[in-house]
Amino acid sequence: MTWTLGMRRTGVMERTGGMRRMRRVGLTAGLGLVMAAALAGCASPGGYAVIDAEPAADSPALPELPDYALDNVDESTLRYAGDDDGTPLWLGVGAETATMCLFAYPNETEWIVSCGGDAGPLEMSGAGSTYRLQPDGMPVPDGWTAVSENVLVRGD
Repeated sequence: MTWTLGMRRTGVMERTGGMRRMRRVGLTAGLGLVMAAALAGCASPGGYAVIDAEPAADSPALPELPDYALDNVDESTLRYAGDDDGTPLWLGVGAETATMCLFAYPNETEWIVSCGGDAGPLEMSGAGSTYRLQPDGMPVPDGWTAVSENVLVRGD
């Protein structure tokens, strides 16, 4: 008998009948679930520790920004991610499926925000630095400094 990814290729199985058929169907279904879980693990990024953590009571809130600056983010998910030499940084889950957003606020006229796919990394430049947002578990590349587990900085 020949099997490929759980699909029956010949009719031999039906003729064997009974328990043997049920065991093979169960085995095939089990293998299919294991394969689906393995493929899902390969396709999805690590999490974002900064987002997953509860906000600290003493974390600064994102300063007031124009409404359009928050159009692409779920405001309830905003988390303070650290400070780069006086420039506070925040992360948020994007309003679009599978996106993350990074905010840098050096002052009220030079703030920047960028959103991109949650598989990362996402880079943006402004305020004299380049910022990188990446999922948990990604290594810190040469020349970058970790501000938090998910946010890195490199001076321009």
